[in-house]
Amino acid sequence: MKFLQRFYDWLFGWTTGLQSVLLFTIRIVWGTQFFLSGFGKLNTLTDTTLYFHSLGINEPDVMSLTVALIESIGGLFLIFGFLTRLACVPLITVMLSALLFAHPEAFKGYEAFTTAAPFLLLYSALVVLAFGPGSLSLDALIRDGAPVPKKA
Repeated sequence: MKFLQRFYDWLFGWTTGLQSVLLFTIRIVWGTQFFLSGFGKLNTLTDTTLYFHSLGINEPDVMSLTVALIESIGGLFLIFGFLTRLACVPLITVMLSALLFAHPEAFKGYEAFTTAAPFLLLYSALVVLAFGPGSLSLDALIRDGAPVPKKA
């Protein structure tokens, strides 16, 4: 029984160290995706506005710019791990809105929901909101301070 306890303690310690690496990877991959999506919308703002209009979104010119800025700035915040949890809230809101307005078929079943384009972006933002940015982030650096080198 002691062997199992030692093995579990070792496994717990080892996998706990992976949390920040996993959160860093999620932030980099999906933060980049958010940024590129928002930047693309900014570069084709007229087309984005027309698309939002076709979806029946009120004030499509304002909303297209708002969504583009939320995605691009929020994506950068995710990448750098800066104000990460705060940045996740509008990103989650935008992804839920995308599911409701642009992908209403996503609510017809589990597979339709999990294969809809905004799902993984929504999921990644929810994970980072719930667990934070991890230790490999500007948030952690600001919270904990920069490591001070030890003098010999």
